[in-house]
Amino acid sequence: MPTPHRTPGRRRSTRSLSPRGTSGFSSASQLFPLSHAYDAERVLQNQMGLNALWPTEWLCQEMVLRPGMRVLDRGCGKALSSIFLAREYGVQAWATDLGIPATDNLRRIGEAGLSDRVLPIHADTRCLPYGEAFFDATVCVDA
Repeated sequence: MPTPHRTPGRRRSTRSLSPRGTSGFSSASQLFPLSHAYDAERVLQNQMGLNALWPTEWLCQEMVLRPGMRVLDRGCGKALSSIFLAREYGVQAWATDLGIPATDNLRRIGEAGLSDRVLPIHADTRCLPYGEAFFDATVCVDA
């Protein structure tokens, strides 16, 4: 079976999902150290289904994100993933969702102190007014 092609410069994840420890599995703090530092109460109050930070951190382990990159976060919900991207990787995130008012996300983004790096957009991500190469990366987590 051929090996999957990897883009040069992409880093491989060094974290394993293999069992460890006495319980048989790694704890969330071991698997997701960046997400684990966030206030659990605030995450619970703002999640829509799964904890959006864990899959976002897991996805970012396979991406090359650099400060200043423009990232479209499609179907961001309550903007937790966009806040995470901006805070942890220094990117500019476009927190785009059709079901959550941009004003609500603007408040959450402001509370996180990231109004200068996360832009809330209330729109359908299938028809945005940006040029084809405007974004450096796109993420979509649990949308």
